[in-house]
Amino acid sequence: MPVDSSVSPSRRRLLRWLVRSFVSLWGVAGVGVVFSFLRSPKLGSAVERLVRAGSFSTLQVGDARLVRHGSQPLYVLKLSEDEVVALSAV
Repeated sequence: MPVDSSVSPSRRRLLRWLVRSFVSLWGVAGVGVVFSFLRSPKLGSAVERLVRAGSFSTLQVGDARLVRHGSQPLYVLKLSEDEVVALSAV
């Protein structure tokens, strides 16, 4: 059976174009993923990072207090008289 040579190169050209297009799209998506990974995270404002935990005068050194902050509870630990650390309770 004879092969029509005018159809075959056109089909190959179309398939080559489709493959290159899909590979290019995957490349653009890959660059986007790498860029979003390397970009520094957006930090919240200082108001969002401040949590009212009450007075620490009754808290002894080495003791901790559970502070409810929305859906993110925190443990506030008094390390020394002038050093307090807050850790996630999750």
